[in-house]
Amino acid sequence: MTISDLTSTAPKPNRGFSIIEVMVAMILLAGGLMGVAYMQNYSLRYGQESYHRSQIMVNASEVIDSMRSYQISPDDGTTDYTTYTATPSSTEMAAGCNPTLSTPRNDTICFFQQIANNLPFGTAQIGVQAVDADTSLFTVSVFWADRGLTEQADLSDAEQSGSQINLSSQSDCAAAENRAWSGTLSFPLDNGPSSPQCLVAHTWSVQILNTDSL
Repeated sequence: MTISDLTSTAPKPNRGFSIIEVMVAMILLAGGLMGVAYMQNYSLRYGQESYHRSQIMVNASEVIDSMRSYQISPDDGTTDYTTYTATPSSTEMAAGCNPTLSTPRNDTICFFQQIANNLPFGTAQIGVQAVDADTSLFTVSVFWADRGLTEQADLSDAEQSGSQINLSSQSDCAAAENRAWSGTLSFPLDNGPSSPQCLVAHTWSVQILNTDSL
């Protein structure tokens, strides 16, 4: 065996990572963690919005069921339209609703209170028009703040043809579908935004037929 043979079979020292390799690995790891954090934030944000919408459906269904149970109609001599359509006063809202009491006015106050408590800048409106002597068409509208003014879904054709959509503008907000300017709304619990904003608007229509008159 020669000296060269001994040299070739001797164990070689292990080669470690260079500083550049470590830095590249850390950058890749940081990028991956940032992506995970962003997706987590995205998931939480949209999960909260989904929760808001489910709460709205429950609250709106309750007040609509109340209207149906009392059959509010043009020839109903026992209950006036304003029982539902008059926005509760700050005094009524401060007194709160009685969950064990079922009357048209109490049900309306409960509805407005739930919307104000469950939604960011949440408020509502209830409107009505007579269809005929026995039928009323109610509209139940709920307004609240969504994930931000950059949301530009459901825009009208006029807005889509423009070069720039600015939902912080009252005119653009008014032209957008399913939107309402907070400055034109009433907030009985004084929970409105400090400066006007473009809020999401969702409206249900319900036709009430007074079967007692048939």
